[in-house]
Amino acid sequence: MRPRLILAMAIAMLVGLLSAAPAAAVVSPITFFASMYSQCLNGTGPASMSGTISLLDAGGGLLQKTTVTSDGTGAWSSACFVWGGLQPGLRVKAVFGATQRTLTIPTFTVRADRASDVLSGVAPASTTVTLQWTTNSFISAVSHLTTATSSASGSWSKDVTSLAEFRGGDYVTASFVDSSGDTIVAYEYVPQVVVVLGSSAAHANLLSGTAINGTLETSGGAIRARLHFAAGSYGYNLDGQFATLTGVPVMPAVGNVVRTDIPTDGTFTVGNVTAKVTTASDLVSGACPAGRYYRIEVVHASPYSIKWVTGTCASNGTYGRDLTSTVDIVAGDRVTVMSRTIAGDVIERIAIAG
Repeated sequence: MRPRLILAMAIAMLVGLLSAAPAAAVVSPITFFASMYSQCLNGTGPASMSGTISLLDAGGGLLQKTTVTSDGTGAWSSACFVWGGLQPGLRVKAVFGATQRTLTIPTFTVRADRASDVLSGVAPASTTVTLQWTTNSFISAVSHLTTATSSASGSWSKDVTSLAEFRGGDYVTASFVDSSGDTIVAYEYVPQVVVVLGSSAAHANLLSGTAINGTLETSGGAIRARLHFAAGSYGYNLDGQFATLTGVPVMPAVGNVVRTDIPTDGTFTVGNVTAKVTTASDLVSGACPAGRYYRIEVVHASPYSIKWVTGTCASNGTYGRDLTSTVDIVAGDRVTVMSRTIAGDVIERIAIAG
């Protein structure tokens, strides 16, 4: 599914990681809580004091400066920079009165292979990396926790097959606490492709800095269209389109095959997903792949709200949900029905309530 609740999920994950992180050997009067490539960071310093947080380039040149105020416990938050994100080699400098400290953003990455269920990445040498991820089936979201240790060269790897099987769209967070008490966090979504029936549009979640290519084929293997996604520092909720080599948009059809170079399990057949919305009874019904989990989202534009329910498609390939207790569907509401494949890719249908 597309991550419409990214911020809430990220906050919950990071709070869990803080409580799970090992105690640092030496805690400085000023510490940082930094998420890789984020534009904001939090931290601690002297209690109840105003301070400045500066973003510096690798040579120490000032890129941007902002002001924060610590609370009675010394915690400060939301030091945000318009200039770029927290990239490796950049520095952040905190000054609270006579107390100051500078952190150089390290190289820290996490990668998730949904075929082999292996997490891997790069961290400072001989560092304990705390790994937390959520497997999301639409029906339930289950969090898992483990650790890995980086080698002398900084590489680390962890096979988590015995804990959980990755699906496209799962959310992975890695963190470590350095010797000064700083917490560094990296996060990724497990690669996933979203097909929108009735449209040439497609969406994807990718590992940052990666790209995928794909084709839309008939059941007999004839190529109807192609697909390409490329991720920068962030790889979630990317927008794309199925199109011919000359740029003509192509809408996927039920029974078509989507084939991508997501390793091993990047091929799936487009299942039938339909959506009929009856506003008078708040009923949403239609077809979906038998036995697969589904999610129904209802978005109301003004005032904005989003409500959802989940369930399992019946053995005859149909579903029907009375949403009266969840939301009052009115004309103009955007109703999206999503079905998730075994590997985690998503087929969805969008209907506008009449």
